[in-house]
Amino acid sequence: MKKLLISLFCFPYIIYSQDPSFSQFDLNMIYSNPGFSGYEGGIKNLLHIRNQWNGLKENFNTSIFELSSNIKLNPNNRKTKTSWNPGIGVTTEDLGILLAGNSVFIKKTELMLYPMTFHMKLAEVWYLSGGVGVNFRQYSLESSSLIFSDQWGEYGVFNPITNAPINTFIHNGTKIDGSFGFIITKHGKYQSNRGNRFMLGSSLNHVTKPSESFSGNENQESMIPLKHIFHAEWLYGIPAYKRPFIPYVKAVFKHERYLGEYFDVFKPWGESRISKTEFGTTAILSNTNIELGLLYRLGHNYNNYHMQTIIPIFRFLKSFEKLKIGLSYSYDMNIAGSNRLNMGNTGSTHEMGLIVYLFSSKGQGRSIVSTECPAFIIDGPLF
Repeated sequence: MKKLLISLFCFPYIIYSQDPSFSQFDLNMIYSNPGFSGYEGGIKNLLHIRNQWNGLKENFNTSIFELSSNIKLNPNNRKTKTSWNPGIGVTTEDLGILLAGNSVFIKKTELMLYPMTFHMKLAEVWYLSGGVGVNFRQYSLESSSLIFSDQWGEYGVFNPITNAPINTFIHNGTKIDGSFGFIITKHGKYQSNRGNRFMLGSSLNHVTKPSESFSGNENQESMIPLKHIFHAEWLYGIPAYKRPFIPYVKAVFKHERYLGEYFDVFKPWGESRISKTEFGTTAILSNTNIELGLLYRLGHNYNNYHMQTIIPIFRFLKSFEKLKIGLSYSYDMNIAGSNRLNMGNTGSTHEMGLIVYLFSSKGQGRSIVSTECPAFIIDGPLF
């Protein structure tokens, strides 16, 4: 990895890279699918910080902040309930590289706006969600510790101020990008399965295919690949009269692909430059505020699938009258072979999160339910 990153700076032409990745994708991040904006109802604040591969001298730090809301559009309509769910998000990514004794930092900041997101109750247990996002991406090169040749003058005099044209080294103009997605949600209908919820969704990102080039070259080869995400979730609630130790179990799945052309979206298992598949399960412990889980990540590149990461998850959720607060932590353990990224050559990866849900006075206690909110089920868990 270190040689790869150094090569990118020695030959700064183009780069095919993955977007910032978060292991706890099941927390309904708008970053994964714009249809998640306002998915839980009320006002949602999400903050996640990820420190990746801290065993390397290069730094891979990523953070994300999201804010979304739920505004009822037709509360008096008894059949079809619809809500408007605007949202906003910010991601920052710092890539640090140690090159010839100098620290080189690339900073990537992305502002994500979701002005057109909706949730609609189609029937008694069916919901349709969808949204469109507009992204503004900014790159910058922080080179405070770099030394350029023009800083040395005659007789070995060193000038700390340089006029080297470093802005031509990386193209740091603002890039405009877009995304869209949809989600179908089904709740349990009968007394025996009213605690169940099934969700199926898909999203397409980088629809404008903007350029991402360290040299500033604007051409077809420097365009960011399309990112297609297909995800599913099944929340199974065991009936309360059985008094289970684990009242709710959640199974999650996500397949993320990077594509060159739009029509490759319809080829779900082929034509991917790189891809990854994540799946696993979480369980909520009875009479506690604790959720435990375990996820797996399967990587795919060069026509080869390989088990890459095991991810244990710990979460704690506390409910108040009009407020829910969730704390989460996950630990990525790379288990790939010796010729790939693993804990022996990358070190550990930590991801910590904070979620705050604010609700109106009309929904309080455990049964915070909105007729335009696909995420909640009566007396069910939030996560």
